[in-house]
Amino acid sequence: MGNHPTNKEIAGLLTAIADALEIKAGDKFRIRAFRGASRRVEVSEVGVAAAITKGGLERLPGIGKRMGEIITQYVEMGYSSELEASRSGIPSGVFDILTIHGIGPKTASRLFNQLKIIDVDTLESAVNSGQLRQLPGMGPKKEEGYRREIERYRKRKGTFRLGQALPESMALLAALKTSNSLKAGQVAGEIRRGCATVRSIELVCACTNSDELIRALEATCHIDQLDADRASGKTQSGIPVLVHLTLPDHFAATMIRNSCSPGHLKKIGELASAQGIQLGNSGPITYVSDEPLRLSDEGEFFKLLGLQFIPVELREDKGEIQAAQNNQLPRLVELGDIQGDLHTHTRYSDGVHTVAEMAIAGKTLGRHYLAVSDHSQSLVIANGLTPKRLREQAKEVTETDSQISDMALLHGSEVDIMTDGSLDFEQNELSKLDWVTASVHTSFQQSLADMTQRIISAIRDIGSDAIGHPTGRLLNVRDGYEFDTDAVFAAAAETGTALEINAMPERLDLSDELARQAIKMGAEIVINTDAHSLDHLDFLPYGISTARRAGITKEQVVNTKNLNDLREWRRARVERKRR
Repeated sequence: MGNHPTNKEIAGLLTAIADALEIKAGDKFRIRAFRGASRRVEVSEVGVAAAITKGGLERLPGIGKRMGEIITQYVEMGYSSELEASRSGIPSGVFDILTIHGIGPKTASRLFNQLKIIDVDTLESAVNSGQLRQLPGMGPKKEEGYRREIERYRKRKGTFRLGQALPESMALLAALKTSNSLKAGQVAGEIRRGCATVRSIELVCACTNSDELIRALEATCHIDQLDADRASGKTQSGIPVLVHLTLPDHFAATMIRNSCSPGHLKKIGELASAQGIQLGNSGPITYVSDEPLRLSDEGEFFKLLGLQFIPVELREDKGEIQAAQNNQLPRLVELGDIQGDLHTHTRYSDGVHTVAEMAIAGKTLGRHYLAVSDHSQSLVIANGLTPKRLREQAKEVTETDSQISDMALLHGSEVDIMTDGSLDFEQNELSKLDWVTASVHTSFQQSLADMTQRIISAIRDIGSDAIGHPTGRLLNVRDGYEFDTDAVFAAAAETGTALEINAMPERLDLSDELARQAIKMGAEIVINTDAHSLDHLDFLPYGISTARRAGITKEQVVNTKNLNDLREWRRARVERKRR
């Protein structure tokens, strides 16, 4: 393999083997062994691939000899004979069924072995024909749920989360930079615009020898077509790749054409045409006389059209061109504006690292404050803290804070919003905390009216500072729960309770569309990582991209404030709720 797999990828392999064995109704002890090994690998502080290259897995408890051999083969060879053997005899479409929300390996096993359902199409037929009801527990409610989730599956099929596609695109760029032919290279397309899900990786490469350049990709990408101005293929994980090839003088022009939505491109093309400028499909942007525009960067082009520079995240044909004509585009929030992270987890609940380890990592990243905010007592599955454990943690946070300079370590909690809208801790506990993120983690199937009232009650609660991942969505897994966004956002604006853009690549919640709506209604935003490990603290740029797509400014984001101003903001919020 060109790049060693991450712990998460190795854990995914072990889970995939366990899933296949469970679909075959295999040995329960083997299935349990693979799932246990997957969990140990994912939360391990040891880089498993690096440990293997240095001679073994002795530092990873609970990984036996056979399991170690399976992992080693995957790390060193890039494939797994164990996975192939476990999947033997199972149609590939059965694994597509596993990606439908609500269907796990046990259900997939029943569908496959008892009803001979081999893919999403045959599942849909079974739902529509009533065949599904032959299985115990499969009634009209299940049918309707599966029908809805199949529709969602078809909409997201062929898309990939930004959190997967962006790292892979950067790995491709790193491979290209080993070629002397590359003169400039950059990510383009949906990834550059920060879309939450994308259909492909697009790169723009200025080079002097395209054949030599493409050879540099062979270790990380299979190229199946090479033309004069583009190459296409797929990464090893299956993401389509399109490389736009151009000469160094035409790099800016190629970036302009390939960094905006079709609607945006059409409109700026019309503006350009009115001024005698042709965008073309490749090569330079030219005047109608075919004389090329010599552009050193994209800014020159927008200036030539009489437009304010349009940040790439806004190039979606959502009114940004008219705003640029009137010089009304806002200064968007930037990563450097963020002062601190107010939503992180430690070993006290479901995090991987200690309070001190998270604090040191936050300081290293330049955060001025960081809030430890583990789960509350009702979320038993995440080892939520009881009031007693919360108080014990408070002492550790205070002690750790006293040992760290130049960063304030805050004590917070991610408190569950109960089904009636109350918070999972009493006010006497909440009042002692530096920050409270209130989140929905259970009972997603409440009615729209009940969920709306549930969230509004939490917003109005004097103890809540922010609503965490407000819709509960998991990208390419499940849509968010339903509520009246106008009513919720209005309540947030009235009370001063912030709405979170959760930067976890699996979430990016609020979405850019909902964040834009919330801001228009006067609500404020907080951008957090929801980090459960040290490497998750690096996820903040994903949240920043989402905020920028929503047109959000520094002034609209709560955690761009310094600590003194943040505390004043909290005091004012409490006063607003008391009125």
